[in-house]
Amino acid sequence: MRDYFTCFALREHLGSTIYRQETPAGSLDLTALAREVLSPSVRARLQKDYEAERQLLSRVADAWVVSLSDDDYPRHLRHIPDPPLILYGRGTLPPTPALAVVGSRGPTAYGKEATRSIASDLARNGMCIVSGLARGIDAIAHEAALGTAGNTIAVMGCGIERVYPAGNRRLAQQIVNQGGAVITEFAPGSAVQPFNFPRRNRIISGMSLGVLVVEAALKSGTMITARLALNQGREVFAVPGSIFSAKSAGSHWLLQQGAHLAASALDIANELSLPSLAALFAPENTSHIEDQTTSAEQRKILSLLRDQGAMGAEELRQGSGLEGPFFLEVLAELELLGYISHNSGRYYLERGTT
Repeated sequence: MRDYFTCFALREHLGSTIYRQETPAGSLDLTALAREVLSPSVRARLQKDYEAERQLLSRVADAWVVSLSDDDYPRHLRHIPDPPLILYGRGTLPPTPALAVVGSRGPTAYGKEATRSIASDLARNGMCIVSGLARGIDAIAHEAALGTAGNTIAVMGCGIERVYPAGNRRLAQQIVNQGGAVITEFAPGSAVQPFNFPRRNRIISGMSLGVLVVEAALKSGTMITARLALNQGREVFAVPGSIFSAKSAGSHWLLQQGAHLAASALDIANELSLPSLAALFAPENTSHIEDQTTSAEQRKILSLLRDQGAMGAEELRQGSGLEGPFFLEVLAELELLGYISHNSGRYYLERGTT
């Protein structure tokens, strides 16, 4: 908690203008800057506000503070263009490499399954999952990590004494109990405000080696996070989705712009050049990789094509028991993933597995 008051005073007095300089944020001499810009009268006024904040923070069980000048400030976050001067948190910041997982608040069944599959595989093998504790993909990513006894960090857009949405209170506490952390840059007492979330998103991407997008509309908070990640020099990954779903339009746009296609945890481990993680997904450990990257509905269709060879759409529909538009959506997803191909009215298995 070194320089807590210094960082507090600079934040309150200068706000984001502190970074409108040539000096990189990670190289700022905060003590020298404080001596330069904080007069005795300003310090005296801010000291009262500082004591009030500490009083609020003392009411939050097990809450902690880390400032930009502290050694245990998150290493990757320190080097983004505008790192938070102060982070408030509960729990423990894991030392392991991190990947952000973000996406729709109302995901499809496919999006949910893809998130669970990739996030759980990464967490199981030592990658910390970072997300925003929102409904949908965020919560599913946190839960997937917890389900493997892996690490996860939730970044909030409100004061540390709150949980938003309130329906995720139990999830937030579970994250803390299982060795992860819930963090925020917003001071104790800060209410939930719409403009907090874009600022929150830069922390999600900034703490991570890369960002995985699972189902995102073209105009969404998820796309803001992806753009922030690119500005921070992070890798961006996207899970391909149905061409018929507006919820995948943003993901497909990112892929068109050069984002890495992510069909499995191995794709991400390889692209991030993490040999120790990628080795855990060696062929002998992934002879059934299809089971890790496809939904139960998709596997029904793949099993039919494997057992019976090429089939027409109606044959597949009847054999799989899937109905109407959902059946067509599953077929489209399998084509996008490269598992099947379509020619002359029949579907063929494209990627065999043992």
